[in-house]
Amino acid sequence: GLGIPVTPNDIIRFDFGAVWEGYISDVSRGVVIGEVPKKAQRAMDYMIQVQEYCAENIKPGINAKEFKEEATNYLKSLTKRGFYLITAHSIGLECEETHLFGPGGAMDVPFEENMVLDLEVWLNVRGQGLVGVEDCYRVGNKGCERMSKLDKQIIIK
Repeated sequence: GLGIPVTPNDIIRFDFGAVWEGYISDVSRGVVIGEVPKKAQRAMDYMIQVQEYCAENIKPGINAKEFKEEATNYLKSLTKRGFYLITAHSIGLECEETHLFGPGGAMDVPFEENMVLDLEVWLNVRGQGLVGVEDCYRVGNKGCERMSKLDKQIIIK
């Protein structure tokens, strides 16, 4: 941690995974003790929409570099606020194998059927930090199939 005390209504990010027969998973969720601040909930709703947009539209043959621009435009149609991240990286024997697109740019390569990747989307919310969601997917002909089964919403305790 950063050594910052947690106060009521702070969103804490948990980024974790598991290993099964040598293959790695990667998910991230937010947890809050108290209530989710309205602006953070709105940001989370946007991030879930962006992740679902990516999952529905990434298919074999779609170019990663072109798609990053499309996904960014979709996010900007939802909100003009703040710093954001939209990242797709391959995952398998290593947690972050190859970044197909992300803050550092994008690869000029097509997505392939059965490629396993991690889609993570984040928006910086003033006073809360990064709010978002991260899940593992498998690329299929009709879009991506989510492999992780956790609820996407912020967990309230």
